[in-house]
Amino acid sequence: MRGFGTKTRIVLAGVIGLILCGYGWWFFAPHRMVAPELEVETSRMAVVPPGGEAEFERLPLFVPATGDWLVDGKRVRSIASRTVGLDHRQPPDDSVFQKIVPIRLPAPADRATMQRALVALATDGVCQVALVEKVGSDDLLVLIRRFTDASGVSRPCRDRLNKP
Repeated sequence: MRGFGTKTRIVLAGVIGLILCGYGWWFFAPHRMVAPELEVETSRMAVVPPGGEAEFERLPLFVPATGDWLVDGKRVRSIASRTVGLDHRQPPDDSVFQKIVPIRLPAPADRATMQRALVALATDGVCQVALVEKVGSDDLLVLIRRFTDASGVSRPCRDRLNKP
């Protein structure tokens, strides 16, 4: 029994060398940071006047399957024109909330649904949103700072409703 032949030893040394190179590259390669899908600031206050269930039902509803919005029973792509001003209310803290688009999410809304709705709004140039859960409660005000677009690039939200 003589062991391995010369050709087999060369192949095995090559395989071991490739494995060590792979480990070295993995260990020493610069690791890229994964950009978060959304960067937001939140606050709470009542945005929509308590007008009963009828006022709540008229708010735009996000459709997760298509990424569209339901407004008065019709599907629309953009809801940027449906703003509510905060001129008569005291904004929370020292926030920049001015014109806000109130929205509602479907009943079994999870984190992914909320993120898809906020990214859809940010892509449309809406950066200040009120998530309305029920009538008469404080709404979740969301100021979208950055979002990751469809190509995977993190972009700042360019608000076309509220000029700085």
